[in-house]
Amino acid sequence: MSKPIETGANQAHVEGQVEGRLQRRSILQAGAGMAGILAAGVAPFVHAQEKIVLRYLGTAVNQDKAIGDKFKADTGIEIQYVAVTTDDVTKRAVTAPNSFDLIDTEFFSLKKIVPTGNLKGIDTKRVKNAYKITSLFTKGEVAGKKVGNQGTAPVKVIYLEGE
Repeated sequence: MSKPIETGANQAHVEGQVEGRLQRRSILQAGAGMAGILAAGVAPFVHAQEKIVLRYLGTAVNQDKAIGDKFKADTGIEIQYVAVTTDDVTKRAVTAPNSFDLIDTEFFSLKKIVPTGNLKGIDTKRVKNAYKITSLFTKGEVAGKKVGNQGTAPVKVIYLEGE
């Protein structure tokens, strides 16, 4: 029989303990279980050599410290807000695409950014709740009735051709 590993005195009864001692087999079983969980990829944390920081480029109106703090608490990933003007968002998207990870831009800027190849569309089949996007944006309709699409209506720029 393996030699038990000492544990603290006055410890509550735990399965695998004999007279206040934790058996080696219990430790090995627990370690094997944890290794299985980690190997299966179900661990609720991010492991990286360095902390992960996502650079969020946009105007200050959508950058909220409380959301960033909650996201970091939930994921371990920090959001670094990069607040600039609307014109500067477009300029950076076109001229410095490696200076940000996430972009929050205006619909009217897409016609300038997308042709550069620096911003790619996402197949709506990959977006779980895409069907919940308001029909005003996806079809140019409200309650089944067409609405005006003057200016840069979302329905005009939300879909990319040839992607």
